Amino acid sequence: MRWLVLADMGCAAATVAVVWIVLLARWRKGRTTGQSWLAGLARVPRRYLVDVHHVVARRPRNARMHALAAGGVLGGSAALLLGALVGFGGLARLVAITLFALGAWGAIIDRARRQPRTPTPLSGGAFLWLPAALLAWCAGQALVAFSLDDRRVSVVGLAGLVVAIAGG
Repeated sequence: MRWLVLADMGCAAATVAVVWIVLLARWRKGRTTGQSWLAGLARVPRRYLVDVHHVVARRPRNARMHALAAGGVLGGSAALLLGALVGFGGLARLVAITLFALGAWGAIIDRARRQPRTPTPLSGGAFLWLPAALLAWCAGQALVAFSLDDRRVSVVGLAGLVVAIAGG
């Protein structure tokens, strides 16, 4: 079953790589700025994290939702991948399932704040699918972690993989 988790994470990484290649092709059509693109790329994570934390700090409820969703998705994915690479113990499975459950709860909170209408400060359009995608990713990966066994492939694990891929 380890190969299934590694293939799942590999598909996610390949999808991100394809998106980055498409974006890079679009960006290259513009004019050059005269600055090093590598230095600019190195500044992205810090700049992004500062901007995101300034935005979510304005509303404590949004900060809690963001911490649950982002922390659950990233932490659960890291725990699942680490468990698949070094061997799954009961603790690694429990940590992954717990973090994915927290991420799913954050996605549910995010969806609830967009019902029945998206509030004015929130972006609409393409981002309306994000809570459903996060929920599907977390639920599917939790099923994969729950059913992970080195000796066999579980139907629940395959179903979780399908749900996770559909979500993300």
